[in-house]
Amino acid sequence: MAGHFPRRRVAALAVSAALVVSLGMPSVGSLASARTDGDLTTRKHHVNAQIDSHKVDLDEVSARLIRATAALQRARNRLTGARSDLAAARGRVAAAIALDARAAAALADAVQSLAIAERQATDSRIDEAALRERVASLAVQQFQGSTPQLLGLSLILNAGKPQDVTTGLTAVDTVLNAGASSLDSLTATRVLLAEQEERVAAFRLQVAERRRAAAANLVSRQRAERQAEVIKHRVADLVSQRRAARGRAAVQVARERHRLVDLRAERQRIKRMLKARARRASTAGSSGTSTTTATGQSGGYLSAPVDAPITSPYGMRLHPILLVWKLHDGTDFGAGCGTPIHAAADGTVIEEYYNEGYGNRVIIDDGVVDGINLATSYNHLEGYSAYVGQHVNRGDVIGYVGTTGYSTGCHLHFMVYENGVTVDPMTWL
Repeated sequence: MAGHFPRRRVAALAVSAALVVSLGMPSVGSLASARTDGDLTTRKHHVNAQIDSHKVDLDEVSARLIRATAALQRARNRLTGARSDLAAARGRVAAAIALDARAAAALADAVQSLAIAERQATDSRIDEAALRERVASLAVQQFQGSTPQLLGLSLILNAGKPQDVTTGLTAVDTVLNAGASSLDSLTATRVLLAEQEERVAAFRLQVAERRRAAAANLVSRQRAERQAEVIKHRVADLVSQRRAARGRAAVQVARERHRLVDLRAERQRIKRMLKARARRASTAGSSGTSTTTATGQSGGYLSAPVDAPITSPYGMRLHPILLVWKLHDGTDFGAGCGTPIHAAADGTVIEEYYNEGYGNRVIIDDGVVDGINLATSYNHLEGYSAYVGQHVNRGDVIGYVGTTGYSTGCHLHFMVYENGVTVDPMTWL
């Protein structure tokens, strides 16, 4: 099915996109060099566009590098989450401390109000006792002898002089008035005392409630402080893990850069070897090569080595992690592991070996076609079914699709050389 990607490649592409956006790994310098948000955003859009057009090729990237950078990103994500949790926990502690202070202040206010109310109630009780005693004493004075009316008559009858009568009656009125006033004061004091005792009871309830709230908040604060301490240690552990992951990723980045250098050196070696063969063939006149004219065969001289969709074309693309431009020097066919690979044309097997980047590979000299020394290469093979020096015919099985070398999934990396230089295979297919 055209445009189909093996599941492992799709997963790898997704990992790549996340790594490019989050890691922002430079092409030179330190793995952890800083990037601005604008630069990262630009890179994200650029790489997403590359992925959308199927131009990013993770099958040419070390699986160890992908794993290392993915592990680094996971470590960074965990650390970011833990730091966020720590900030939230510290916020809860600060809120609990502030609430604790407010609760303590509210409790102190309540205790002070209770003390004032209790003093006022005590004073009112003293006043009430004194008034009660006074009223009782006046009552005794008024009713010891007789009723007030009889007491007045007695004063009149027993008076020696008129002015004595007047003085006596005035004294009786004074006693009666004093008793009434004291009784009114006693009643008012008792009402006030009842109100103050109610206030005391209310303040006592308020104090108890605020003490319970302060105690509960203290428990919450202590729990928040313990959580913050645990998270702080977790952050420290994650910092160490991120540092270790960064170190491992840096090692893999260095290896990947070294591998790209080796890859260019390997291309140059094959180029020199094929040019040397072309010179020898030209000098000898033939020497195992043939001069052929390209004729229409599925639209080109070469036959498709496998019947499978193209998953990654030939051309320059941005390395998804190192963010350097590199040549994807062939066309990838998304065939499953074990699929037979057929010779694209008649030719002679000239090399068959393992390379760290290309995996198991077979190189066939396909002779001179339209004056061009043509060669084909089949890479990441699971196994061989041809040998060096063997002449093969178009369509012969020369090996089987695999995922050896720097490959993240089963596929065939098919290459075409013109006079030792790689070209787009689709110009010959």
